[in-house]
Amino acid sequence: RVWKELFDAGRLLSTQAHFWQPKPTEELYDLQADPDEVRNLSTSPQHLKTLERLRRAHREQIFSTRDLGFLPEGEIHSRSADSAPLEMARDDRRYPLKRIVAMAELAAHSDPLALPRLKRGLTDKDSAVRYWAAMGLLLRGQEGLSSADRSLRKTLQDPSPHARIVAAEAIGKYGTPADSQAALDVLLPCADLRQNDVYVAVAALNAIDALDGRAVLRKDEIQSLPRRHPSVPPRMSDLVDRLLTKILADLDP
Repeated sequence: RVWKELFDAGRLLSTQAHFWQPKPTEELYDLQADPDEVRNLSTSPQHLKTLERLRRAHREQIFSTRDLGFLPEGEIHSRSADSAPLEMARDDRRYPLKRIVAMAELAAHSDPLALPRLKRGLTDKDSAVRYWAAMGLLLRGQEGLSSADRSLRKTLQDPSPHARIVAAEAIGKYGTPADSQAALDVLLPCADLRQNDVYVAVAALNAIDALDGRAVLRKDEIQSLPRRHPSVPPRMSDLVDRLLTKILADLDP
């Protein structure tokens, strides 16, 4: 907490502030020469072969283990409702991992030529592909919204709440004040534990938090959201309560 306060006050050195700034897609460090991981070598031409070798190893690990980390947490549970998550992950019809990873990688890298493919990804038949397409546009900020404005607005009606939430965050954060209210029209119902599971509610609350002051006109509605629900697992019982406390404190004048 103190570290974050010092960052907000502008009292950290650049190496100390790095932790609180947007993270690069890839990081590569020489742990012998740089044990504190200060100098990121991922863009160094001299280290390209090492980077490519580690990329290959990473992808092999993803596909050999059928890594479930490419699904929003709520979808891990919804897709495996009638079986164990690992069993679901091994079924390519239920979890088309290669297609999902391809869109996630496209989303994470800053290639401007990716924008048309991200836009097309919003209409993919798999909800996780659509989620990553929306995430890629969100990560590109105003440029992402401008390049796929109409498609992102359609995604506000997506059957997947996770895709809807990401699209709403992009529109609410980088659109007009009226856009922010339209985004909150989507996010507030998603954040309601009476209508959705805790995974959807937490994702929606994080998106509302990211809108910062743009949510102030809906403070009363945020205040009225339920903080607990019998359906929430005990280990997550106070998570929504803590998020709402933080959001409402930030909205106080």
